[in-house]
Amino acid sequence: MRNHNEKARDMARSVLPSTARKGARDARAVIHGRERAHERRLLHELGRTARRTQHRPLVRDAG
Repeated sequence: MRNHNEKARDMARSVLPSTARKGARDARAVIHGRERAHERRLLHELGRTARRTQHRPLVRDAG
């Protein structure tokens, strides 16, 4: 509080929720959701590759 006449404004700022905080929270949730989706996609592709290579023989027959 800088001046006495600014007391009400300063108190309102400290009590009322900040809209910037909510926006930042939402933006962060979107970013994390994108990262999780990317990781899931990579794991899915890795699993598919592992299943495909699992059925292939490691050593070819000489015959």
